[in-house]
Amino acid sequence: MLEARGIVVDTRGDYAIVETRERAGCGHCDTEGGCASGTLNKLFGSSPRRFRALNRAGAVRGDEVTVAVREGAVQRSAALMYLCPLAAMVAGALGGAMAGAGGEARDLHAAIGAGVGLLAGFLGIGFWGAPGRPDGVFHPVVTGRGPTRPIVYCKERQ
Repeated sequence: MLEARGIVVDTRGDYAIVETRERAGCGHCDTEGGCASGTLNKLFGSSPRRFRALNRAGAVRGDEVTVAVREGAVQRSAALMYLCPLAAMVAGALGGAMAGAGGEARDLHAAIGAGVGLLAGFLGIGFWGAPGRPDGVFHPVVTGRGPTRPIVYCKERQ
């Protein structure tokens, strides 16, 4: 699991609103052989980030917490967001083109089928990744409360 530390700023039912700050990992990120995450941090800013996480640890406002996301969840959710609507759109276009096969309005049928497929793809990912799903597959989860160990993103030089 990928973990980050944050502070609970609010709770809403089974969820906690957690604020995190971007930090460079080991302090060697800008040196030769470092991972350069410090440079990326400077480029994209270090303003606090707030997000909703499933509160399995029972954290309350002001608690320092560990928030985890499953390995590969970011890649899987990005693939789901892009590929599912695209595949549904192509399938809808093919289905529409077949429905209008041989007619003068074949392209119109294909365009309507693509639109319907795209809409179905977005509705599908809305259902699949719905915020109400308590499984934590694509959503961050509060896994612990209290002080946690610092997270190191790149190896320290010996």
